[in-house]
Amino acid sequence: MAILNDNKLPAQPAEPTSQEVAERVAERIVNMSRETFNQLVRVQRQGITALWEQSKATPQEIIDALGENAVKVFSYHAKITDLVKELATDEGIDVDVKLPTNSFTVNQDGTITVEDTPYAG
Repeated sequence: MAILNDNKLPAQPAEPTSQEVAERVAERIVNMSRETFNQLVRVQRQGITALWEQSKATPQEIIDALGENAVKVFSYHAKITDLVKELATDEGIDVDVKLPTNSFTVNQDGTITVEDTPYAG
């Protein structure tokens, strides 16, 4: 039995072909798209939970704390929700978005008032 190795250099991997590179990049792009969609869904749900399901502050108190940013935040969140729904429809999948618990009114002075009625969507 030999004690010493033959000390051959390991074979160098072959350079990937342009097709192999293209396939790897395509797979990464698909994964980035999937991860981005999943992140949008998480953010959409977390935003609703943060505002509408707090035990120590009412939704109105949180909206009031948002101050002049309240209308922007509501607008951005509505756009995220619409985008999630649109992408799911395009892909032919079902996605459960969270919705506000109560109706609300965006007032002309830029404030938002939470109503005592359920959100109708």
